[in-house]
Amino acid sequence: MNEHTLVAWRALMDRGTKCIADERYRDAADCFSQALSLAMELDVPVILAFTIRLLSTARCKLGDLELAEEGFKEAAAICERLNNAKGLAEAWAGLANVAMAKELPQAALEWYERSIEIYPASSPPLRLGMLYSDLGQAYAALKLWTQAKTAFQKACNLCRRYQYPRGEAELLVLMGEVSYRQGEKDEAVNLIKQACRIFAQLAEGNLLADALQYLAFLYYDQDKIQEAFQCQQRAIVLWLKLGLDLEASEGSYFLSKIAQSLGTIEEAESGLQTSISLYPRQDLGLAFRYQSLAGLALACLDFGRAEECYRKAAALFAECGERDKLGEVYEALAFLAEIQGFEDEACEYHRKSIVEFDGRGHLAIEAMMSLAQLQEKRGRWLEALQHYWQALHLARKGQVETERIESSIQGVSRKLRRKSK
Repeated sequence: MNEHTLVAWRALMDRGTKCIADERYRDAADCFSQALSLAMELDVPVILAFTIRLLSTARCKLGDLELAEEGFKEAAAICERLNNAKGLAEAWAGLANVAMAKELPQAALEWYERSIEIYPASSPPLRLGMLYSDLGQAYAALKLWTQAKTAFQKACNLCRRYQYPRGEAELLVLMGEVSYRQGEKDEAVNLIKQACRIFAQLAEGNLLADALQYLAFLYYDQDKIQEAFQCQQRAIVLWLKLGLDLEASEGSYFLSKIAQSLGTIEEAESGLQTSISLYPRQDLGLAFRYQSLAGLALACLDFGRAEECYRKAAALFAECGERDKLGEVYEALAFLAEIQGFEDEACEYHRKSIVEFDGRGHLAIEAMMSLAQLQEKRGRWLEALQHYWQALHLARKGQVETERIESSIQGVSRKLRRKSK
């Protein structure tokens, strides 16, 4: 064996493995590709299989699934000839990962089970724990919750036995999610609490914040709103300390919803303002935040601020091509104008919303009805009648109940007849 080539191969494999750990998968694939050329030169089957498997792992992470699958199968064939159970188990686990990436959880399940079945007792037990965790994910994808929890529990036991507390806590979170899916909400809360305690002891701030937010969701789902509020506040503080603005923005958005359930409008508004200030993009996420803030301002009868926020939301929805959402905002602006007595402005917003809805669904019908009702209120009977007829046409086209519209048409028609006499 060429010692110089072997040293170069090891250096490339070490560098590639570090790239995998750092999630720099393109760099990892480059390293492993170079290492593969050296492995072929060395012509040692176990080295060749190992290199192919790690290259396939990087390719799987990059989404090159066909190449990854081909590589894992090649590595498995070599390991099978060598009677290398550990290498074969890892190659089969790789095929399972490819199947999961292809959204084929049943196939993944079968590969994970085969991998676990032949995994050598002498090999690292924590790696076996990872395989059980992956198996649980495959079961969860198939909504086989009992089997998923059993697999996660086995993985958790291995992490606990071999003193890997972070893995144990992560698995407690997964088990909590499964318990919630099974309707066992109290158990879910207890499991997530256990995970939070471990993450706190390990000073894993980001993981603790994620777990606290999930705990807040569980409390919110159980109408324990005050507990949800406290957990969510703790999560946001942690994200802010870590400089994770996007996570803090999303968390503040949820905190605002919790505060609204508590009836504390000032807290809800503060949460939304914080969420907006931390949000890094000009996209739909920001549009929804402005729309929510406008709703709170409207509830507080702060019409000027509500209009300002609705306009910002409208501009973002228009930029993102979200015509239905833009139509909804125009309807809100029409309502806002109407309650302030600006009827011409309200009519214009109704017309804008109708254009955006483009005759699609019940929203277009409601917009047309709102415009007709406003025209009727202003005594513009003929215009109101025309818009009611258009609403009726849309309703019949969409096979929507028409009784309310027909009744409005009859009412306006009677008014027109009386006026003509």
